[in-house]
Amino acid sequence: MKFDIELLNKGQADCFLVLLENDRGDECNILIDGNCQGIKSDSLDKVVERISKLKKLDCIVVTHIDNDHIGGVLSLFERDKDVLSCISKQLKESIIVYNNVIEGIISYSQAECFEELIRNKKVINSFNERYENERRMLHFLSIKLRRILEFNEDTEKNVYVTFLNPDRQGAKKVINDYKKYKDCGKQSDKKLINKNSIVLLIEFGEKKVLFTGDAYSEDIKMAIDVLKDKSLLSNVNKIDWIKIPHHGAYEYNKSLVSLAKNIDCSNFILTGKSEWDEKHPSQEILENLLDEFSDVLKIYTEVDLASINDKFAKTEERFLKEIHIL
Repeated sequence: MKFDIELLNKGQADCFLVLLENDRGDECNILIDGNCQGIKSDSLDKVVERISKLKKLDCIVVTHIDNDHIGGVLSLFERDKDVLSCISKQLKESIIVYNNVIEGIISYSQAECFEELIRNKKVINSFNERYENERRMLHFLSIKLRRILEFNEDTEKNVYVTFLNPDRQGAKKVINDYKKYKDCGKQSDKKLINKNSIVLLIEFGEKKVLFTGDAYSEDIKMAIDVLKDKSLLSNVNKIDWIKIPHHGAYEYNKSLVSLAKNIDCSNFILTGKSEWDEKHPSQEILENLLDEFSDVLKIYTEVDLASINDKFAKTEERFLKEIHIL
């Protein structure tokens, strides 16, 4: 069994490659976000090179339409216009997880270009009640279906992706905001876009990782609390890893410690510039994590945590590029 995460992020951007393999030799590979846009950028070359080595890329998740998440994925498909591209096969087979915002109107340029490029691909949204799961190993679940899932020897050979955010109403708020952007010249509400990032729980074997985009930790905690209060998430009392939302910005992570305590998690993934900018991540948020989890706290990141507080960088393992979960 293999459950690995490779951090392919470049600076203050998100890009993760999740690599899974069960004991039957079945593989499942998922790309979550893709750094910023740039067809000729070093970060894109790195992602292309890594994808080209995969037998297949089952799924590409775009959590939301900020440039540091959608930009690099858009560049992947723009580069793939070349029929000789070394990643054409992988991209052709990928399912796209993405919440459309254009719906026939011209608005945000990157979203418009991306939705045109994926027009003929299978695209699924985070707010569906049911999903057609055609792949042997990868299964998408709504919260409703996740509630009734019973894990056993057979299900533990599969990969389950459950969407916790946004719901249909949240996704529609983003669409309406962009209609105002187009019709009235209103500036887009970036906080609303971030708030409605796709949040997904990936489960494989007995291990669980929570990818959060730029969503608010308070909203994520509320979603999990509701399920636990109703005894519908009894086997998610522990989540092994949390990707810290929005590069650790204070406003987005006021409830991060409460969320982590609620799911017994002391392992975190943090993206950001190697040279700390005093905002991403918030020093207060990191100190809250350190106060709560002390020696068991692990933060995998490129950010120079020692420049914030030398206690944060006391182990070399916090700077690894790959996370081996299984």
